[in-house]
Amino acid sequence: MHGRRLVLANLLCVMGLMFAFVVVASGDEVHVKMHENGVASLFVPAQANAWPPRLGPQAMFSVELSAHAVEWLHVQPKEAGIDELSRPDPPGLAVFGALEIPGAEEDAGGVDLAYEGKISLQDTAMTASYAVRPDAPVTICGLQLSAYLDAAAYQGATIRLVDVKTPSAGFEQETWYTLPDDPVEPEEAAQEEGAEPQDKPKTDEEEEVDEPAVGLPEPFEPGEEAKTTAEAPTPPFTDAEPVTIKLPVNANEDDWQLWAGFCKTIQVTGPENLSFTITAPKPYRFVIQDNRKWGMPAFEIRVAFVMNQEGLEVTDEDEFLSRLKFTFEDTVKFAPEE
Repeated sequence: MHGRRLVLANLLCVMGLMFAFVVVASGDEVHVKMHENGVASLFVPAQANAWPPRLGPQAMFSVELSAHAVEWLHVQPKEAGIDELSRPDPPGLAVFGALEIPGAEEDAGGVDLAYEGKISLQDTAMTASYAVRPDAPVTICGLQLSAYLDAAAYQGATIRLVDVKTPSAGFEQETWYTLPDDPVEPEEAAQEEGAEPQDKPKTDEEEEVDEPAVGLPEPFEPGEEAKTTAEAPTPPFTDAEPVTIKLPVNANEDDWQLWAGFCKTIQVTGPENLSFTITAPKPYRFVIQDNRKWGMPAFEIRVAFVMNQEGLEVTDEDEFLSRLKFTFEDTVKFAPEE
């Protein structure tokens, strides 16, 4: 009897050590790989010591800036410049390039939608910021920043849209993206750009005030009479109820657009270690669709700068701005160079 108890005790010890090893080994990371065309792909790396073992990387999603020319011709990035940011903490990469919109007529020269972006990582979060500026007037049907979720990994996953907003009458979607994001506190802005606190006296040149951005209210001057409530602009949005959708397992030819509207937060609940949250600094127009209809094995969460069936002319005076923060359950890092 004593021998049996000793064997059982030893077996339990071994099982406990194995369990502890698996628990330690199961601590995951999310890796970000930047490709030559400026697309960022995110995945959970292989982990043979986990249980069940993962012998290859598990794809999550990719982040890509793209456009649609007239007649919805999809224009994807071809190549991009990628540089390390000057500040190593938090780590980040600068991305720059252009989306080449073909000419409307045969042999006609096209127009570049030049863009600059920044991918920065901190703890369990990745922030993707982009600014897009056309080189010349051009008509496009779409301009978007998209997260393409791997369909095999996320079919059946749940998406909850929080801070949902309903736009007011007369709201202009394209103009909304040309305005800066919600104001950032001076100290936060200084930390973000690595600037020193502005506590030293300013020179005469520094005291000069730039012209206000188009579409923003004029600065309030001391001595002016305060504007009355009746003269205040109508808020562009009203609050709406949160929305929950489930990504389909099978593609539906007639029901490919799963949701479209304005919100600030998207919570994606997928398989273990694949859940994440997207946060925008202000309400963005998001479109969620099943791209398997077009042979692309992905669900798309799209920030729609432009989405116009007939086509919209944009000019070299336009600038489209966006910033998305992706938050994960585990630490996010740039993938080691191969």
